[in-house]
This record gives sequence, C-alpha cells and structure tokens, in this order.
Amino acid sequence: MQGKKRANGEGSWDTCNRGKIKYYRYRIYDNTGKVHAFYGKTRKEAEQKYKSYLSKNPIYSSDEIQTLSFYLYVSNWLNNWRKKNISPKTFDYYEQLIENHIKNMEVANLQIYSLNSKNQKEVKRLFQEAVNKEKNKSASFNNGIYTILSQVCKYGVNNSDFSFNYMNGVEKLTEKDVNSKRKIKKSLDYDQVMCLWKEMTKKNTEGNIINGKEDTYVYGINSYALLFCCFTGLRWGEVSRLEWSDIKKTENNSYYIVIDKQFVNIKDRDQNSNNNYKYITKYPKEEKIRYIPLSNKSLEILDMVKKRFPENYNNEHLIFSTTNNPVGSANAGRTLKSMCKAANLPILTPHELRHTFASILLNQDTKNLYAVSDLLGHSTPDITYKAYIDIFEKTKMDTIKIFDNMKKEEE
Repeated sequence: MQGKKRANGEGSWDTCNRGKIKYYRYRIYDNTGKVHAFYGKTRKEAEQKYKSYLSKNPIYSSDEIQTLSFYLYVSNWLNNWRKKNISPKTFDYYEQLIENHIKNMEVANLQIYSLNSKNQKEVKRLFQEAVNKEKNKSASFNNGIYTILSQVCKYGVNNSDFSFNYMNGVEKLTEKDVNSKRKIKKSLDYDQVMCLWKEMTKKNTEGNIINGKEDTYVYGINSYALLFCCFTGLRWGEVSRLEWSDIKKTENNSYYIVIDKQFVNIKDRDQNSNNNYKYITKYPKEEKIRYIPLSNKSLEILDMVKKRFPENYNNEHLIFSTTNNPVGSANAGRTLKSMCKAANLPILTPHELRHTFASILLNQDTKNLYAVSDLLGHSTPDITYKAYIDIFEKTKMDTIKIFDNMKKEEE
C-alpha cells in the first residue's frame, strides 16, 4: 500500500529551546489531524515519551503509519501487538534487540513510505545488510534479529502496511557465517565436583574462621542448591523454584522431582517500583514437564538441608531458601566463585554446573545422549548433540582408533 509523503513537521525531528535548555522534539499528527509533540533533553527521552503515547494510543491511520520510521514501526509492533502473544521474558529479549541493535541499523531510520517506494532488490540488500550487521555476534544472536525482522515484515504485509515483504530472499546467518568463536562450555569432572562437595560441608574451625563462628558452616543454603545442580542438571531458575512438594516417591522406594515451574527474572515495569527486575513463576506446557530421578548424592543433599534448616521443611516452602524468596543467580554465583577459589577449581557460573552434569554423563558413555537430552529438557537430542559437540568429536576419534588397535593385535 502506498502512502503520501508526510507534511512539514509530521513524524519529524527538530530541536527547540525552552529557556536556556535545548530539547529534542518529535512531532506526529493523530487521526483527527491534531499535532502531538514529544520533548526530551535527549532523543532517547523524547522517543520514550512517544512510545509511551503509542502504547496508549495505537496508530490506526494508514497515512500515519506510512510516515513512521521502520524502527518506530517495529517498536509499535512489539508494544501493541506482539506483546500479547509472548512471555514477559521473550518481550524483554525482543526489546533489548530492538533498542540496542535494530535501532542502529540503516533501515531503522527509513520511513515505511520510503521502503514501499524502493525497488525490491534494493530493499532486500538493505535488510540483508541489517541481518549481516552483527557478524561478530553468535549465530543464535543473529537468529534473534532475523526472527524479529521476519515477524515484523509478515505482520506489515498482512496488515497492508507494507506493499511487499521486505525480508523476501534475505538469508539467515549460520554458525559458519559469523565471525565470533564458538564459546567452549566450561565444566567440572566428577573428582572436581567432589572437591566442591567438600567445600559445601566445610565448617569453621578454631584455627581457621572463614565466614561465621567456630563450628558453623562456611557456606549457606546456596551451596546445597549449587551442588544439587551438579547432580540433576537443572537450570538455576528451576532449582530455586523447587518446593518440598515437588519431591515424589515411587512404589519401588526411589525418588524423583517434578519440574513444572521455574523462576524467571524480568524487567519490573511498575512505575511505582524502585526495582529494575522482579521474579515471576513460569509454567511450561504440559508436554514439557520433566520428571528427574534423584541419585543418592541428590538425596543426601536434601537430607542435609532438612537437618540444617528443619523449620523450612514443609510442602509449600522453597527447598533452597531460608526466607521462601528466590535466590538470584548473581548471589549464587558469588557463593560458587568463593567455593571454586577455595577448592582451587576453575571459576564457573551456576549454569555451567548444568553443563557439568551433562558432560559427566556423556563422557561416561555417549549412548546416554537421548536420556541426557530428556533430563536437560531439550526439545530434541540434536540440540544436546550440538551443545556438547566437543565430546562427540572426541568419541569419533577414539572410535576410529579401534582400527589401529586391531592392526597391533594382528602383528
């Protein structure tokens, strides 16, 4: 759909002075023809005021839409349409990509009218450059950019805002296309995990007071949760959300946990709140609920928690919390850093303890792939395979060596 060019001052930037202070100003016309101006000491401040207006007064006029920059169109799409169909965590992720990356692309400043008027090959070139712009980032990062642009363009065509799909023929980047090196996942072997275990159970002694008083534990409840990650492969959000009622017993007197919820950290958008982020509980779809059998070491950790914190032992209380409030990954990370330093181990993050769980099992036998994939909650074993490709590459090399060993036996 073709729109007319904007009138003087319609959807345009300029500056003005109020007293001795210079302000940026963005002006648009609404459906009635009334002009609205948004002021800020910076362009960002003015844009935020404009986006706030859009969230309460969505633009319906096709002429108004044609005068929007592509960036403001994308922002409007996220806040007024896509937000209704995605989780708060995904919304935060999309917003971050839009504000920090898409906003800085060449196409971001072009009006929808201008894009609709251009030759389709030229538009394809512009959007391919936009997709290629962050080649120094990972393929997954670039896929996020590609996904947003594709969804926006599909929406624009279906809504008759775009005369054609700007992303037609634009290719997605692959691992081979990006310049960033694949990050090798850090993990511990079983002996190193047992060194962490020793740290977890460490007490202050008369000659060595590390943290607290004599004959008290050096580390708090976080240390139990961290080791629990090592033996279950849970994400930190899953571990920190576990309640005692999630532990189940089978007819054979074995135990397992039900993973049907987790804590997710999202932006706190309450204007009256002083916090930047808050925790919410996320519930997976029924088919994604996991059942994790508990090893003897896992049960031993739970028994330690019961004995040390008996007042927390009731069905509705979080297992790894003394206050029944979630323990943040940053707080847990500080505890883990102290434990790793004390045990002379590589410093890991809480999430890398999940990698430790998978690496130990796969290094023992790569035939465990399907079981490990299920325990981790990956949607397909292919995801697990790609995540731990280093282990499988080593296995292939060891397999080929079988021929060399056969030759030695023949001699």
